[in-house]
Amino acid sequence: MHNPNLFNTLKQNEYTLPKDPNTSNEIIDTMLSYLSSTDSELRDNIAYNIFSEWLVGQDNLTTEQKMRIYNYAVNKNNLLFKINIIDSDAVFQRSFLALIIALLLENNKVHNFLTDSEIRET
Repeated sequence: MHNPNLFNTLKQNEYTLPKDPNTSNEIIDTMLSYLSSTDSELRDNIAYNIFSEWLVGQDNLTTEQKMRIYNYAVNKNNLLFKINIIDSDAVFQRSFLALIIALLLENNKVHNFLTDSEIRET
């Protein structure tokens, strides 16, 4: 669940992920899971801000890491999660994944890591 030290560790390391791909992927997956949280501190101030740093501020993710985030964000099971249910907290996941897609597209303007068909899919 929520690791209170994770944000501080990332911030101290200037939002640089560990070199070990398994650890980095685990951190990315944790941050993605925080986007659906009903805890606004965790979702808005930690997860979204970290993605913003990773993709726009520090811009220090590898192409593989960006694609991991992209593939999760555009996956219809995630982006459209519980879309037909009224008054569902799933709106946080859908909304924040849309914001993450916007950050990815902004990053893509500089680094061109997405193909034309991937851009059309978004």
